[in-house]
Amino acid sequence: MAEDSRPSGSPEAEALRSSLSHASSEPLEALFHALGSRAQGLSARQAQARRKQFGPNVLSHEQRLPWWIHLWRCFRDPFNLLLSALALVSVLTDSAGSAGTIVAMVTLSTALRFVQETRAQNASHALRAWVAHHVLVRRPEATRPLRLPSSRLVPGDVIVLSAGDLIPADCRLIEADDLCVSQAALTGESMPVDKRAVTATDPSDRINLLLTGTNVVSGTAVALVLTTGDSTSFGVMARHAIEAPQAPSAFQANVSQVGGLLLRVVMAMVPAVFALNYLTKGDVLQAALFALAVGVSLTPEMLPMVVTSTLARGALALEAQGDCQAAGGHSRPGRNGGALHR
Repeated sequence: MAEDSRPSGSPEAEALRSSLSHASSEPLEALFHALGSRAQGLSARQAQARRKQFGPNVLSHEQRLPWWIHLWRCFRDPFNLLLSALALVSVLTDSAGSAGTIVAMVTLSTALRFVQETRAQNASHALRAWVAHHVLVRRPEATRPLRLPSSRLVPGDVIVLSAGDLIPADCRLIEADDLCVSQAALTGESMPVDKRAVTATDPSDRINLLLTGTNVVSGTAVALVLTTGDSTSFGVMARHAIEAPQAPSAFQANVSQVGGLLLRVVMAMVPAVFALNYLTKGDVLQAALFALAVGVSLTPEMLPMVVTSTLARGALALEAQGDCQAAGGHSRPGRNGGALHR
């Protein structure tokens, strides 16, 4: 029964596979010593220090981009770049009116896209916070496990799991009682897999390991956190999936085709018009102004704004539809989703 679904071939995946194999066959006492932990878990001070060292237990692609990077990505549309170049040429040729109009269109289109995407990101993060995953964590200074957000887990933490819980990090089992885990998200296995708190004799055996992205179907367990965030098996898979080239959607392909066609027409017509005008009239400035006017007339200044505003209206309609459905449901999503609402 294959449980190793991490991408093969990359040094990072091979290193993770080797690390998990070592963790599965290593005695628990040696793992506790290597991670500076114990059966009672890390103290709050130790956990805080490690959180500064390892960062939050979240995937990097889920973290927000700085606003200036987001703004640049909203601006770097081929039409916006072409219009910006035409605006610069207009300024150099003392056509301030044309330059102002072009700059206004580019600014409005970029700002509208930036605001709409920011609203979408805010809604996405609010939804994640609404259904935030919590986990029971042992602390030596507490008499019972504390319920903490899974994003605060660090290597060396000791967590308590029960039926319905999502596995928040790659872990080694300390205790297990009739534990069955669904690994469909990682391996595609339709049936739950039995897990036991034993030391594996075969380094390739994962019977005592719990991987991020899986969930407990039945039973209870106590586990030692080995890796968190991007260092987990799920984090490696997610990063490989993001870095892999993705085919554009049909809408993106059509917009790109239209944009590419218009850009080729402009790049072919402007030099031709400039050359013909200069050869017939012999005035460089007049030929440049006329070629610029042709380039501006051929370039659809309103296209980026129309596309962005249309997508924004669609997003607002979907948002309103979702609000209506949520209001009519009388309950929050994930209410019966095990640890999803805890």
